[in-house]
Amino acid sequence: MGNSICCFNQEDGVEEDVAFLQGRIRPVSVDEIQLVDSGADSTVARPLQAICLGVIGTGRSSFVNTLLNSSTECKVSGGQLRGTRGCRLVSNRASNDLGGDQFFLDYIDCEGLRSDQKVKSVELDDFFHTLVPSIRSFKGGTVSHILFTLDVAERQTAPTMNNLLVLADVFKAFRSNCYLVLTKWDTNGVQKDWNNTLLAWCKKNRRVKTVESLVGEPPRPETMLVEYLEYLDNKVDSAVDAEAGRKMKTLLAFFENRLIWAYNLGTAQHEDREDGELPVFQEQMYLFYRKEALSSLMQNATWKKTNTLPLLRPHADLTVLADEYIMKN
Repeated sequence: MGNSICCFNQEDGVEEDVAFLQGRIRPVSVDEIQLVDSGADSTVARPLQAICLGVIGTGRSSFVNTLLNSSTECKVSGGQLRGTRGCRLVSNRASNDLGGDQFFLDYIDCEGLRSDQKVKSVELDDFFHTLVPSIRSFKGGTVSHILFTLDVAERQTAPTMNNLLVLADVFKAFRSNCYLVLTKWDTNGVQKDWNNTLLAWCKKNRRVKTVESLVGEPPRPETMLVEYLEYLDNKVDSAVDAEAGRKMKTLLAFFENRLIWAYNLGTAQHEDREDGELPVFQEQMYLFYRKEALSSLMQNATWKKTNTLPLLRPHADLTVLADEYIMKN
């Protein structure tokens, strides 16, 4: 099968088989980052405005915490049965950075869709009715990013992929603002299964006591992407896996090079970090991949009017739209 993925046709959602262009993914330096000015104060950067989507338990809230360099901004689901409930807009949150590195974020943390079965029309309708009021509340009626999270440590299923593709279809008019946030790729199981470059780096640096003693940098996102694509090509054990793999490649094609590799800390790791006890190699990973994520999001960030989304058009019937999206996918 090779590193071939399907092209997502924006007009009707159909797939076309094309070669995956790994060369389109280019590292971004901090020097290239330019935030759009707010217009009111030339010294204040315009806040990023993000909608955080995905299925249950994939790390949406944890990623918001990572972006803001906080352990408490979002309550992580942990033992909650359903994780985040409803959709809530939080405005003008400042990152815990110093000086010119600080930025501001308005975000909507959305309840996750189910991962065990395809979303039903009534469920999507309920989701729309909780999401739309929050989107309407964005300052200026604009949004800059739609963030979809995917837990790569979990075995991908056709329902999970289908539900993410439904959400991609909902926001395809803002396709260039959509980013896929990959999470939990640092687990021991994932490192042994396919993330071999990260495994090797961690083994070299696990017992390092100072930053100066670290050997090399953590693997770059594009390196891990190559390994992940090879893993997807080679680990097909059943017809169900084959369907999930096909949908996964369609999903990747929708996002093109807009992929974020999120290294989110767990509760215990946050506590260790606050106490100065987080292992040096994990601190380096956190700083490295957070910087990569911010660079990707801030480079050429664009703000689009939310009233051009089908969900927010005048007289939009959300129930009818939910039925249409389910039928198409």
